[in-house]
Amino acid sequence: MYAPCRLWLFIATVPFLVRCAKAKKSKGKFRMRDTVKIGHRAQVTLPSEGNRTVEVVTVSDAAAGIRAFTVDDLLSEEECKAIISSGYTWDKSGVSDQFDNRLEDAMSRKDEAQLREMFDQLDQDEDDLLDRSEVAFTLQIFAGLVTYNHTELLLRYGLKKDAASEQYKVSFSEFVSIDWRAYRMDMRKNQPYRFNRHSETSWLEYSQHPQLRKILDKVSAVLGLPTSLVHKHKEAAMQLVYYEPGGAHYSCHHDTARPQQGMAGDFRFLTFFLFLSDVSEGGETVLFGTDVNGSHPERHEWTSHDWIRLENSCQLVESCPKHPGGSSPEAFRGAAVIKPKRGRAVFWYNVEVDSKGRGKKWVGSSLHGGCPTLKEPKYAANVWLRAGPYLKQSITAAQV
Repeated sequence: MYAPCRLWLFIATVPFLVRCAKAKKSKGKFRMRDTVKIGHRAQVTLPSEGNRTVEVVTVSDAAAGIRAFTVDDLLSEEECKAIISSGYTWDKSGVSDQFDNRLEDAMSRKDEAQLREMFDQLDQDEDDLLDRSEVAFTLQIFAGLVTYNHTELLLRYGLKKDAASEQYKVSFSEFVSIDWRAYRMDMRKNQPYRFNRHSETSWLEYSQHPQLRKILDKVSAVLGLPTSLVHKHKEAAMQLVYYEPGGAHYSCHHDTARPQQGMAGDFRFLTFFLFLSDVSEGGETVLFGTDVNGSHPERHEWTSHDWIRLENSCQLVESCPKHPGGSSPEAFRGAAVIKPKRGRAVFWYNVEVDSKGRGKKWVGSSLHGGCPTLKEPKYAANVWLRAGPYLKQSITAAQV
């Protein structure tokens, strides 16, 4: 007489068993959040905050360049202040430049052999002279300069006055006569916008800051990934960054390197960027590789080499939205621009991965940067998730 009851109970529990089986199968799996379409809004529940809901907004999709999203009010004002106050050991070594000390050391020791070796590495066409492009490359490599004035370098720091000529080339003896230290200090003090990066950083290790665990739980809810996966694949530390008022910035860059043949290591497959302070003007995060209004469809066919070339030539100050009320130059007019707002997050995928976290494709269009601040400081933080390695076929494709 109990058989019908048992049958009914079995039928009623089938959906539950199916859901459990699916959950078990998907546990620990990597997945990329579905963009649906630009402007799509999805409600996400935060279990760590009593099921409070936040809205995840699609700001770019694969057709526009990268999968990218924003989330407002993810962090409270108290959480933002707590993270900022934890950054008590600021690294100011890269405040205005990333100068390669090997050149300065070799100059101070008058180590001609080492200087000659450096010169030969910079002399890409091996004519024993540095042309304008090779000097520009020198500035990028040794001084972290993206925006530069080649003529000014030639005229002010040790070269002949006729060196301003477009055809002029720098010999080895002239190369070692340049006062590189004076040049660097001048740029650092008076023209920091010329450098690739102008900011301060601090690293907050998750093991030393238990309060950050709740933030990782919120990150996992927004991404739709298991909390265990996010905690396992996070970088060891959250990066806290400070941009002082009056021009601090981070020029165009990728968060993870383009894969090379033989590369077997892991990579930053996802960047989760948190704004910790309000900034009324400047300080925008620009996703330079996106084209959200469809004005540059040809860009979607670019190879990884094209994106690297754009990264090397991207001039951040000129490429950012103009102030007040201006717009970016034509090349970046379709780029997604995210304004700083306390508690807001923006996240995007640097590498397309499969369910096991193996790299399928390096996303060259994940090129991005932080625009110069104007009147107010900007505080922000990076949470990076790592995966890997790259699949062999994706490394071959990345070299096209």
